[in-house]
Amino acid sequence: MQPFCSEHRGIHTSLYSSLPQEAVQFLEKAIWFKMVGRTDDARAIFGDELKRFERTAVLEAGRWGRAWRILDSRLIDLKKSHEDLDSSEHRLILLTWAMLGTRHRGDLASSAREIERTQVWLGNVPVSDYSDIQASCIRRYVIAYAFTMLYNGYKNPEAEHLPAHDRLDSSGSKIPWGGLRQLRRSLTERGMFNEANALFRVELNRTPPEHRGLILEEFLREVASLSSYRGKEFVEAAVRLQWASTHVQMQATSSAVEEFSKSEVAFSRFCDRFDITDKSLTPHMQALEYERLSCIEGPVDRLEATEELAGRFEAIDGFKTGLCLSTAAELALAFYKVTSLENFRVKYFSLQTRLEIYDADISEDICDLVHHHVELSSATLGGLVDRQNALEWIDGFFAQYPHFSAPVVLALLYRSKESLLKGLHRMEEARLAGHKATEMEAFEPSLGKLLHTGQTYPALPLRSTTDSADPHSQDEEEDESQPFYWSWRDLVSTWLDNEIAAGNPALEHFKGITATELKELVCTEPKSVDASKEERYSQICTCRLFCLSMLRHARQMHFENKKLWALRLAELGHLLELEKRLPRVIRQNFPSSKGSWLAAMALTHLACLESVSDFTDEKSMARLADAETYNEFALDELRQQNDQARICMMKITRLKQLSQQADSVIGSSTGNAVFRSPDAHGMILPAESVEEIMKLRVNGIDKAKEADAIFSQGELHASRSAGLDGITNRQNLTAFYGSAYTVHTAISLLLAEPGRPTAKTIKSAWQWVQKYKARSLARTIGIMAFPETASLYQEMLAMQKKIEEKETTPTARFNLPNHDLLRQFIDLREATPFELSDIASIEAQCGTQVVLVDWFYLPGYVVGETGRLLLFTANVLKTATVNKSPFQHNGRSETTMDLLTTTLEDVTAWQKAYLNPTEYIDYQEENLDKDEAREAFDKMLGGLVAPLAHHTKAGKLVVLCPSAQLHRLPLHALSIKETHLEAGNFRTTSSALIHRNPCVYTHSHSLLRSSFASTEHTRSSPGPMKPQLISGIPGSKNLRFEAGRESIQELALRFHTDPMIDQSALKKDFLAVANHSRLLHLHTHCNWKSEDPLDHEVEFPRLAPLDSSIDERQLVDSVTAREFFDVHLSPGTHVNIIACQGGVTDVRLGDEVMGLGPALLCSGASSIVSTLWCIDDKHGVRFEKDFFDSFLLQCAKKRKKKGAVKANPNQLGKDDSAVPAKIKNNGSVRLVNLAKAMQAAAKEMDEGESAPLYRWAGYVLHGCWQFTMSEEDAISLQ
Repeated sequence: MQPFCSEHRGIHTSLYSSLPQEAVQFLEKAIWFKMVGRTDDARAIFGDELKRFERTAVLEAGRWGRAWRILDSRLIDLKKSHEDLDSSEHRLILLTWAMLGTRHRGDLASSAREIERTQVWLGNVPVSDYSDIQASCIRRYVIAYAFTMLYNGYKNPEAEHLPAHDRLDSSGSKIPWGGLRQLRRSLTERGMFNEANALFRVELNRTPPEHRGLILEEFLREVASLSSYRGKEFVEAAVRLQWASTHVQMQATSSAVEEFSKSEVAFSRFCDRFDITDKSLTPHMQALEYERLSCIEGPVDRLEATEELAGRFEAIDGFKTGLCLSTAAELALAFYKVTSLENFRVKYFSLQTRLEIYDADISEDICDLVHHHVELSSATLGGLVDRQNALEWIDGFFAQYPHFSAPVVLALLYRSKESLLKGLHRMEEARLAGHKATEMEAFEPSLGKLLHTGQTYPALPLRSTTDSADPHSQDEEEDESQPFYWSWRDLVSTWLDNEIAAGNPALEHFKGITATELKELVCTEPKSVDASKEERYSQICTCRLFCLSMLRHARQMHFENKKLWALRLAELGHLLELEKRLPRVIRQNFPSSKGSWLAAMALTHLACLESVSDFTDEKSMARLADAETYNEFALDELRQQNDQARICMMKITRLKQLSQQADSVIGSSTGNAVFRSPDAHGMILPAESVEEIMKLRVNGIDKAKEADAIFSQGELHASRSAGLDGITNRQNLTAFYGSAYTVHTAISLLLAEPGRPTAKTIKSAWQWVQKYKARSLARTIGIMAFPETASLYQEMLAMQKKIEEKETTPTARFNLPNHDLLRQFIDLREATPFELSDIASIEAQCGTQVVLVDWFYLPGYVVGETGRLLLFTANVLKTATVNKSPFQHNGRSETTMDLLTTTLEDVTAWQKAYLNPTEYIDYQEENLDKDEAREAFDKMLGGLVAPLAHHTKAGKLVVLCPSAQLHRLPLHALSIKETHLEAGNFRTTSSALIHRNPCVYTHSHSLLRSSFASTEHTRSSPGPMKPQLISGIPGSKNLRFEAGRESIQELALRFHTDPMIDQSALKKDFLAVANHSRLLHLHTHCNWKSEDPLDHEVEFPRLAPLDSSIDERQLVDSVTAREFFDVHLSPGTHVNIIACQGGVTDVRLGDEVMGLGPALLCSGASSIVSTLWCIDDKHGVRFEKDFFDSFLLQCAKKRKKKGAVKANPNQLGKDDSAVPAKIKNNGSVRLVNLAKAMQAAAKEMDEGESAPLYRWAGYVLHGCWQFTMSEEDAISLQ
């Protein structure tokens, strides 16, 4: 039977008169093809047979984006030809274009304009006079209004009474959208059933679910009465599918199953009538198969079925593809939260990726794209890596869709961005994003008003899935509400008003409550906790689930800010109970999750113990047990939060306190002392406590390792941005997320070992310290220092990914090019902690014996416990071997640890007295220029280096890696006392550390990798040195700084180059030469701003204007640390900054440092000499003279021939000429030992080893102590 022989299936048949009969037949054929699922054939007709008629008819094709572009192009043509845009068919085009634009472009202004034009046009037209075009306009009008109100908070209540009608509710008010029913009935009575059927879905979706039954029954009766209508089985199938979907919403599963079956039977009859053999391609069966998924009881079966259906829909370009992918992703995420199985997490992200492609490239529904990504962002809050990716997506969205302007949708993005930034602890950016979100949220609509829900049905922001296949609809719009959020006060206020208006007596006394009063009632202040207020709050908590969830969530966050822990625990308990009853739609769109609430329970129990110093009572034990329980539950939900290590440490503390308490009781009752096994701190412990502590210790360290792995990956991804952004993002993440706290806990657990710390424990503690400090600047410096290795690194990552995906064999991993710097680069990029084996590698490279020295501050773990300073040393002990170079290491590594008696309070006291006193006469550092400052330095802080007398030998190079406030100290100037046996008598000597050992500073030993790798890069063929001697101090009548200017000119003569001074030393001149010179020496002013270390700056002169009256202090320019991150220095570059406080750094949690020095290292410098305090200009001149005296003397030394020198281990560190040529030089390369130059300058300036610290001790070297120079450069300097 021919399906298109005698009746039309289109809904705009009044326009057919404008088309030839041939075009009408083609159009009807295209409509039929769409109905039976042959979408490509339908589109082909529009592209071929109907192409020549497109300017004379309303032709609709494509999805949101494609359809919008078609209509937009048509409207442009109509405007150019001055067509009448007020005609019915052109109004339909405009309404459709505006409706599509809301979803595809976020264009709400056009929708609002067309809504208001339509109100004027149809406001007084009775339903009996509506044409088919006007009926279609009403459908578009209703949907456009819903989208505009949903995405912009559009308020136009009168718009809801179109078509004009006289239907009233029980209160005598007009029923919103009441005219839709009257119009549908009128169309049916006039025989315009295609038009009535198209309108029916819009009418149904404007009716509360509990009231839809009567409408559905009425319409089915109307369908049955049309005996001659050959499509009535199709319509019945569609109506029953909508009814089944309504039952699903009402959670009436059995009724839904029954209606699904009836729908399928009716559709089968239709297919049999028209010989449709492949029902699976039809839109109706796609919708039915999707809706039926909700009736599958087993969650595993439902996930498998949904994923299988999504794959089928993708293959046939099904119109339910997006919904199917979204549902499958939700199920996969739910399974991951329950099982913690990684394959479900991988599946979730894979489905989300497919969904994003569908939204962006196929449907081009940008609103859906945003909503789905907000759901993804909510899921990524459990992982640091995923957060960074989600944040980058949002920023990319703003760049790709600058025209998108839907406020409510943008509010979702900004609110999501705020949460992600808070998660990364980028608080200022989060504040700005939150401010933008708040601005956008002002446009949010009233929830109940939008959905017109009845009093018995929960007013939830549901996304309906009832857009079943309408046989006469050529629309592909989805007429549903979208999920979005409201502030809890607005939500609860609206609900209270609605309930009071409905006559709820329990809430009558809340009538007229203001937003301020509501806030005071919910957000209890610590001083106003009141039983009566809590009773009134409990009455509010009888509200609906969504409102209640928002309310309780807001309140527990308030209690966290106020540190009302008991009230917060109660509120979190209510939320966890409530979570079990929340429908899926609320759980998936709620701004928090079960995992976060469980983690909050664990943290709150621990917070209750923060102010407790005695852990011996049962209440404390119960708290720890509860924290442990909730932490384990949270780990099942979020693989991010891990407080188990912290809990173990608190339990160990409790056991030790109980043991002390028991010993005290036993000792006092017997009068005898109790002797048992002591722990590392001399505490007496019984055997049973020792056993329990060891178990807790092992468990806690394992958990700390797990947490640290998560933090490491998060910080790695947070630092993907180049330069400053990467560092700042990672530092904020480190400071907030507690990788520092994890390391503190791990070391505390290691030191909780009963008895004296074993060598294994000390080595493990040292490794944790290296891990802690490796996250400072190494990762980003590596990227900046070796751009040529970046491609190899990316190749390595791609190969690793293939291995993980089993696309190649593991051996392929090692087929990368043999690039010596690649391993260095990878270690830097991934912040691999420094290992003992690295010491041997560096010694072999530089021919100098090295001792690594680390200070580490371990805070007290409980209230009243004093923090401790630990001193670690690490070096390789050599063993003599016959016929082997002493540089071929056959020794063993040794790591030592000392618990220092010097405290951080001692350090702070000395600094306040001598380094940065609040009161002074001339300049802040004036006390440093007194003998007493040096005496106090040794007396108060000498313990910081005292153990080095036993752990190091004179002459060995020591690499000093401070921690916390120690970064501001001249540790190399502290005296070391040693006792020697001379002529049978013991004699004690004392000398500053730098007199005894060459000293180099580093922020992290891992930085030595980058510094040495950069130097090694230049060893084979160093580029020209091109020294630049720069005076940043402009000429002045003030002769105070004339010595520095003269010194630069003298140094320029010694280096046979022109000085950069005055007009040749402008900022632009410096930046022009900075990346071409390998020796930059600046003698200038420097400004340190502790409130923002990125504004740490060095000064340069500025061109003087013609107006000579300008104050010379204004004739300066500067380069800040922030700007240095964008300066790329040549590999192997050495920089001297002889300026006030040039080497000062801001030390953040985790020993993250920031300032000029770190910025230069990030820019590629291998080494830097700078200052710890404000210096006197003449002292700076003295230092640079003595430094370059040694520098040039080393340049002048002739290179020894290979084998001419027999290396003597005792000469290491004393005379570099003892280093074999194959180590010291490579071809025509000379090496300058910068540490020796620093030591020589210090010895010259510290006359009689008694000079005040201010004059000589403020100059420090960071980075590699080797500087490579070509033979040609060395000869030119002689």
